[in-house]
Amino acid sequence: MLEAENLLRLAALFFFTMASFGFLLFMLKYPRGSDVQLWGIRLSYLLGFIGVFMLTLWRGSFTEFSAIIISSLVVSLIVFEVSTRFLK
Repeated sequence: MLEAENLLRLAALFFFTMASFGFLLFMLKYPRGSDVQLWGIRLSYLLGFIGVFMLTLWRGSFTEFSAIIISSLVVSLIVFEVSTRFLK
């Protein structure tokens, strides 16, 4: 059981790290508004949501910490999508 808990903890950390790194990579490396940048950032958001899912599995329940991360991701994703629609 301890091995599975460690694996879930490491998976959550991996997905959060990949989401953060991917977001920075696609924001800085690719031109603003390009398809690669838009889909890369969307992929980074997806990795963040997977990280929250792994965190929830590791802790065994949906905690306040998970809710804060989910709400931050949702608000950020909505603002990102609205800005890409109206700031072209």
